[in-house]
Amino acid sequence: MLLEHLFQQRLSDTARIVRNGRRGDHQDHIEHRVTSKTHVREHGDILIVDTTPLYAAVKSASTNFLNAYNKKSRFPLTARSHKLERLTMGDPMDTKSLKTRLQRSPAVLAPGVYDALTALIAERAGFEALYLSGGAVSYTQFGRSDVGLTTAKEAVDTLARITDRVSTPIIVDADTGFGNALNVQRTVRDFERAGAAMIQLEDQGFPKRCGHLENKSLVSQQEMCGKLKAALDARHSDQTLILARTDALAVEGFDAALERAEAYYACGVDALFIEAVKSAEQMDIVCKRFGPRVPLLANMVEGGKTPVQSAAELSERGYRIVIFPGGVARFVARKLELYYASLFAHGTTEPMRDEMFDFDQLNELIGTPELLAKGKKYSE
Repeated sequence: MLLEHLFQQRLSDTARIVRNGRRGDHQDHIEHRVTSKTHVREHGDILIVDTTPLYAAVKSASTNFLNAYNKKSRFPLTARSHKLERLTMGDPMDTKSLKTRLQRSPAVLAPGVYDALTALIAERAGFEALYLSGGAVSYTQFGRSDVGLTTAKEAVDTLARITDRVSTPIIVDADTGFGNALNVQRTVRDFERAGAAMIQLEDQGFPKRCGHLENKSLVSQQEMCGKLKAALDARHSDQTLILARTDALAVEGFDAALERAEAYYACGVDALFIEAVKSAEQMDIVCKRFGPRVPLLANMVEGGKTPVQSAAELSERGYRIVIFPGGVARFVARKLELYYASLFAHGTTEPMRDEMFDFDQLNELIGTPELLAKGKKYSE
């Protein structure tokens, strides 16, 4: 599999190469000199390149690095030329950096996805970011409710399959971090290696449940702050964003939710999410208090506790991220009911043909002709 690389500027003048793909049979930890004043350290699927100073031109630097590394390594790296065009160094025109994109209006509209196919279709529609919720994983992988039944590995595996297929930034729901502060650190590292652009952590107790269900419980504000600080310390790159969510409104009230959000913001998180606000008035209070300081996320759940508004309306209020996380699962579930009922009644798919892709159309969507052409190139 070809490996995808991107450099991301860090305060420590460090460049990081993220490898999307499977590791070879090489050792877990290697360190050696590649060029003057440059070292490579590999841990898991992350190569850390410390440079002093960082190359002036990022494309030239990436090419020089790859050439130098490949001369000395038994495991050469390959970067496709069109990927080099997407190297992110804080260019405001770079839409692949979610951190940069959130600095400007309008709000980023991120639809829910639950597997590689839904992510591919959403990316083709033109969305700037996608959202993978814990609920969507539970609904679609297990046919179960969002009540804390999924594990970190199941969420990470789902994310990895999605990021292997699409390049659009993924906001991923990490629930409670799947344990205490140390578990949170492992969760963040796993999600970051799997390609998450933003990792959401919430202050519910265990077992957690969907934010729009009743009878939620909370960990203490102090414990949650510790988990958020652990998450920030665990990430390899500040381009991997940490989103703090509070579910306190339904448990302790609106004022307590604002107080918790203030404490989480003080931890240094990159974005805030006050779950299940009940009115436009509460939305405005949240946006007035936090909007000028930090990106805010609005969660639109059809039939949930928060009034559903459009991305444009929410952007005007002051939100910078708008998600419709479960809409795709609800839509697909309804359509599949109709499809299976029709097939059972008629014994054929003919009554539904106008609402379906045919064989060739689906293969065109998922890129079968291109994939077969690539395979033929390697067989010649």
